[in-house]
Amino acid sequence: MGVPDVWKPGKTLIKNANITKFMERHEIQSFEELVQRATTGIEWFWDSCVHETDISWFEPYTQIVDASEGFAKTRWFVGGRLNICDNCVDRHAADSKQALKDAVVWVGEHGEVKKLSYAELFAKTNQVANYLKEELGVVKNDRVALLFPMLPELLPVFFAVVKLGAIAVPLFLSYSEENMHSICKTLGVTVLFTADGYHERGQKLFLKDRADKIVDACEQMKQCVVIENIGDRTQAMRPDRDVYFADVVGALSAEASTEELSSDHIAAILHSVGPDHQLIPLVHTHGGLLAQVTKEFFLNFDIDSKDVFCWNTNFVDMIALWEIIGTTHFAATVLLAEGAPHPHRPEQVFHLCEDHGVTHLGVATGLMRRLQHAGFKIPPQCTLASLRVIGAAGEPWTREAWQWCYENIGRSKLPILTMLCHPSILGSYLLPLVVSDIKNSSLQSPGLGMCVDAYAEAGYALGRGQSGYLVCKKPTPSMSKGFVIDKDLHQLTFFSQFKNVWTQGDWVKCDSDGHWFHQGSAGQTVKEGPDRIGLKDIEEKICRHVFVDKVYVSLGVAVERASGVDCFICLKKGIGLTRFLTENILKLLATRTGELARNSQLHFVPALPYTDEGIVDEEALHVVVGHDRP
Repeated sequence: MGVPDVWKPGKTLIKNANITKFMERHEIQSFEELVQRATTGIEWFWDSCVHETDISWFEPYTQIVDASEGFAKTRWFVGGRLNICDNCVDRHAADSKQALKDAVVWVGEHGEVKKLSYAELFAKTNQVANYLKEELGVVKNDRVALLFPMLPELLPVFFAVVKLGAIAVPLFLSYSEENMHSICKTLGVTVLFTADGYHERGQKLFLKDRADKIVDACEQMKQCVVIENIGDRTQAMRPDRDVYFADVVGALSAEASTEELSSDHIAAILHSVGPDHQLIPLVHTHGGLLAQVTKEFFLNFDIDSKDVFCWNTNFVDMIALWEIIGTTHFAATVLLAEGAPHPHRPEQVFHLCEDHGVTHLGVATGLMRRLQHAGFKIPPQCTLASLRVIGAAGEPWTREAWQWCYENIGRSKLPILTMLCHPSILGSYLLPLVVSDIKNSSLQSPGLGMCVDAYAEAGYALGRGQSGYLVCKKPTPSMSKGFVIDKDLHQLTFFSQFKNVWTQGDWVKCDSDGHWFHQGSAGQTVKEGPDRIGLKDIEEKICRHVFVDKVYVSLGVAVERASGVDCFICLKKGIGLTRFLTENILKLLATRTGELARNSQLHFVPALPYTDEGIVDEEALHVVVGHDRP
């Protein structure tokens, strides 16, 4: 039985949506026709899209796409000149209607609030740019690292870097100090922005000491600029290298020129970690970032300049850059909150929405699963009346967590736009639109302009109802240009599995109705004959049995076998375990998966144990059935 449709857009929403106006302008009659045209006619789509989202150019491009050097080195918007800062800051500050609007609202963990209007953001961005240029000699293509939490200073620092044509290098807090040092040394980072510390879940955490270890190991590093957040000046400062942000920026001129850059000028270099823990550079350009991010905000998230966008992430990462570029491009307000959601005080997120009129709320699927598992109730005073769109990202949904989010946060009437996003494109491969039905846990459709498919292990496209590797068969503007740093690693990472097809290791399924579902990493699959099968597929197969209530499938100990899994099964209330029932479930599993069934083990348990995060506790499961996990 398929997953039923849950959310359907109302007539008013469809009529007023940005995507509807786009379709009308191009005489597109249906959602299906839109996806088809955007997938097959990528030149038409991206040309139309950058006009629709009002990207500002110093010089217009003369060619939409140039693939003469092959898929991996495709160039976009050839001949065009622009700047992210001009699009997101400069033009709004010059507009009397937008200049006094809040660009960013920041809420500290203890409730303190800071705001910057677009006029103030423009001035502060220029002051930072002048400090970088005049005092430190930063010029085009210099690398500037960012290692600090979600503070309001993130916006002027990031925009100042790209304003000068320098390159922002976010350092994720989850990286080891060795990885951070390797990134800074390899890329030749000359300046590091950090903070003295931050608050998270009631604790004061120091950051300057971690920054010191990175800077000390990089001989080329000129300066460490420290933003005072926790107000602790007892941490060591080297007078020849370390300065406080407020001491060096505040007195500088609030006027600075913005560089007119080619569309393929590098704006930021992010990193991901490969299966062998190797750092993979992800290179993003001004033109590519603006095209991808503004498309998603305008056509998918239906953003307007009156909106308030909040995606609660505790450190500068892919979502943070995506959020500030997308929100400020449209002169909306970005709401930043310090720290991660407290596991024992999750209501803070909903109070933020209520207090600041949030219209677009981004959530982690893991947090939703945790709240659903705990039976959390949203405080009655948090009506969430301003909210109109929910975004979600993270590991694949459970049906129960999606339903909880839909009914409690969405009040059974708001769309949940689940993103299959990745820093390799600083955007989403799969992402719903608000003008068509969204099934429980579904990502609905390919991102517009993304020619995606599901491939079998042997390298052919699969039909509906089958799971496979997520691939992208045509180039898109924001695909990483990592070949400029390491050509071989870029080729190995994205183009080695299937010839001339981009892949990055996600496992997906398109159902019989054309709705897409994320089933996790391709690493969570098992070999079955010439192909592979996902653990989620196995769970779904066993759950079809009339006497089965819940199933959890793990590679677990079975990973030592040639091809098999451990299936932990909860039977429905009142059903007793018999040999006949066990054989019947194995026969069900053996349908199209004979070898898998022969090598797998069924473990019948009274209940699935969960961690505090709402995740099935595999360690506890293996203890219950009497063996250790490898």
